Amino acid sequence: MGKLKGKEVAIFLTLFFIGLVANLDKSLIGVAATAIRGEYGYSATEFANITNLYYASNIVMTLVSGWIVDRFGYKPFMVTALTILTVASLTFGLSGMLAAGAGGAVGVLTGLLASRFFIGIGQTGYTNGVSKVIVENFQPEVRQTVQSVVVATAGLGALLAYTVFTGLVGMGWQIAYYVLSALFLIALVLMVVIVPKK
Repeated sequence: MGKLKGKEVAIFLTLFFIGLVANLDKSLIGVAATAIRGEYGYSATEFANITNLYYASNIVMTLVSGWIVDRFGYKPFMVTALTILTVASLTFGLSGMLAAGAGGAVGVLTGLLASRFFIGIGQTGYTNGVSKVIVENFQPEVRQTVQSVVVATAGLGALLAYTVFTGLVGMGWQIAYYVLSALFLIALVLMVVIVPKK
């Protein structure tokens, strides 16, 4: 990593932070599941639909994301994805408050399903945009190292979810998603300000 030059350091730190938050999101649902199911009495099957919808939207979006990045560039794609993640994470937390008055547990589940569907779409911005950012912004001799460290955020995000965010979920699972939304907002700002458009 000592070979990174000038702007490469800032871009690397931005990609690392985006990866950390994106992978935190992937694990947070597992941490929050028990609290959400306990609060609203969802069966394992009902709650599994939240995960199923996430993966369905993620798979469909992944199939077209390569074309989108080739056509419009990685920056608009990743900025759009991070915007979706920011809003959808916030609405996931708000579902527990807003939808409860509009149909009780069923209303909450509808809000959770819709939010998680959009989170699945937004996650493609990180998984399918970051490699293009690395290829176009780093010297060939450091690309693999940068890629390896950024990929390591998968484990780091999970560790963060099962340590720090376990405490937040204990305070209220909605709070954990509000904090996650704020982190996505920071990631969005960093992406806009630091990562150049190619």
